[in-house]
Amino acid sequence: MPEGWLDFQRATLALKCAGLDHDQLRTALVEPSAMALLGLVRHRAEIERNGFQRVLAGLDIPFLFGKEGDAPFRPRGRPGER
Repeated sequence: MPEGWLDFQRATLALKCAGLDHDQLRTALVEPSAMALLGLVRHRAEIERNGFQRVLAGLDIPFLFGKEGDAPFRPRGRPGER
């Protein structure tokens, strides 16, 4: 069941992002919120990475897009920038 839920979450996010360019992915979804689709993609990646590598495997790995408790909903910079 968890694998099916992850597949659903990934597919839904991919569908929402399909066909959008980088600037569109960085645009806030609803004002005044700073949340953008690119931020949700980063958030999803951080959640899965945390769940599998930190929680299940017990690895001490750095956060990709922020620090603990810092939800990366507002993308900063271009791909590869933090």
